[in-house]
Amino acid sequence: MKYFTPASANRTLPLVRRIAVDLIGLQAEVGIRGERIKSLSNSKGLAMSVAHAEELAEVQASLDDDMSRIVEVQEELAALGVIIHSPAVGAIDFPSFLEGREVRLCWMNGENEILFWHDINDPLAKRQPIDRERFSASAFAGEDPDIDREAGPRKSLQN
Repeated sequence: MKYFTPASANRTLPLVRRIAVDLIGLQAEVGIRGERIKSLSNSKGLAMSVAHAEELAEVQASLDDDMSRIVEVQEELAALGVIIHSPAVGAIDFPSFLEGREVRLCWMNGENEILFWHDINDPLAKRQPIDRERFSASAFAGEDPDIDREAGPRKSLQN
């Protein structure tokens, strides 16, 4: 797993932001297409016209394409080392460490920079403002020399 400092997460944010906006748009399209399929399918046993059946097939094909694209976007984000917290609102988590424990730096669509963090399993409602002093005093102090980006802080730094 890749780990971020607030500074390194903010450097990654422009690319993450563009991908997250794509994800939000795709999620909205999937919802719209899903509702349209539901509406088209609710013919209550009436015979479906050829035009009706063609529209249903087209909408289903578009939905399938959108779902495939969502998987691609999720893979793009995973390759950057970030975690999708809530795709509907574009909340993205960046794994990090604070005072020797793993936490998540958290960004939501519409925010200009990463300003919040939360514990790993906490909901978005429990986001807390980043205290730069606490994070700079954590295992990430000195950032590059003291961190193995894939494994986290060295054990000697966790105490």
